[in-house]
Amino acid sequence: MKAAATIRVYGVVQGVGFRFFAQRVASSLSLTGFARNEEDGSVTIQVEGEREDIAKFVDEVSRGPRLARVSRVDVSWKPYAGAYYDFSIERAAAIVPVFNRFCRACFDGPLTLQALKLPDPSALFKSHEAPFSCGIA
Repeated sequence: MKAAATIRVYGVVQGVGFRFFAQRVASSLSLTGFARNEEDGSVTIQVEGEREDIAKFVDEVSRGPRLARVSRVDVSWKPYAGAYYDFSIERAAAIVPVFNRFCRACFDGPLTLQALKLPDPSALFKSHEAPFSCGIA
C-alpha cells in the first residue's frame, strides 16, 4: 500500500553527506520526495512510496552515513499524495556554518582557529556524546 511520511532526523546530520545518503537510499527503494537541512541542525525528509519501503528507508536513515551520528528520528505517517516525481535535495532556508559541528578538541588539534582564519566561535560549539569527540571523528 502506498503511503507518505515526514521524517525528522536529529544529531550530527549536517555537513556529513546525510542528504545525499538519504537520496541514494530513497532511489534504491524507488521512493520519491526530498531531504532538507534545517536551521536547528536537523534534517527533514518528505518521502512517498510503498509503506514497507518507507519503513526500510527509516531503518537506513536511523543509522545514517559513516560520519553521521543520529540521536533521534521522528516519523509522521501521512496519506499518499503522489506529490513528487523523484527524490531531490532541497536547499536549506539558512546556511549553517560547518565549523559549528566540531568540538574544542578539533580546534585545539588539527583545525586551529589560526589555520581556518576564523574568530573564536566558542558560542557555536556543540556538546558531543562519547565516544565521538566531534562530527568528523
